[in-house]
Amino acid sequence: GRNGIKIRKYKCKICGKAFPWSGVSISKHVKQAHDISLQEYTSRFEKEANMTSTQNSLQANDTFTESILRKNFPHNDGFQSASKKDPSLSGYAKDKWYNKCSWTCQICGKLYMTNSSAFFKHVVQDHKVSVEDYKEKYGNTGIVYVDHKCKLCQKNVPCNGLSMCKHYKHSHNMSLEEYESLYMI
Repeated sequence: GRNGIKIRKYKCKICGKAFPWSGVSISKHVKQAHDISLQEYTSRFEKEANMTSTQNSLQANDTFTESILRKNFPHNDGFQSASKKDPSLSGYAKDKWYNKCSWTCQICGKLYMTNSSAFFKHVVQDHKVSVEDYKEKYGNTGIVYVDHKCKLCQKNVPCNGLSMCKHYKHSHNMSLEEYESLYMI
């Protein structure tokens, strides 16, 4: 269930109504209650604050992702160098068996194969578009999720390093590196 999960609430700047914080919820509310698009609402009421908080959030997510990958692969610095040097990931990270999900930017065509945080950081920083605006305009176009069936519990896990690290740590008390050495020979 949802025990222990805190749902972050958003308060409408027009009417003060609170509801779950997501681009879809906000978009639906402002369209139905105020007859304006999310883009218009954001530009009139949120634009500057939204971009700053989104950039800060994405930077924190990227740092968090890299720290998890470094903890699970202590002998390997390829994650950080691949994402920092070349966002399109020619080489190291895209060739790993656990990086099969992909995010293709619908604005410029760049391909990301590590995680959604790196992709959305690109959208916000390089294109100056908020995550919410991007999702409203493009939805899931260009996003490909590939599942990996865990050989321990048979659960389908998104085949990207971060999701798999979290699954193996929390479900099986092991690192992705340990799982790889035991089951992916």
